[in-house]
Amino acid sequence: LYIRNLIMKLGIKPNVRIEQSLDKIVIIDDINGEFYECNETALFMIKGLFSGTSREALVEKLIDNYEIDRSDAHLEVDQCLSSLHCIGILNEQ
Repeated sequence: LYIRNLIMKLGIKPNVRIEQSLDKIVIIDDINGEFYECNETALFMIKGLFSGTSREALVEKLIDNYEIDRSDAHLEVDQCLSSLHCIGILNEQ
């Protein structure tokens, strides 16, 4: 599974959009009407996923943009991808 995620191109399903206000960030699934609040770090990763990326590229982006070590970056990415998969908006190719 780990090797597959390294080479797999990940993305967000096309029916998903982001809405942002001054105090909230919401991910909306236009097909089922579900919405999910997320934080800035999750938004950062989701924006990367909209353009299609790999798990390892997300890890590198986190390391480059936040003060985070590699093991914590891997953990953050895994948790985010798992959550996105569970709510059905992650597009795994």
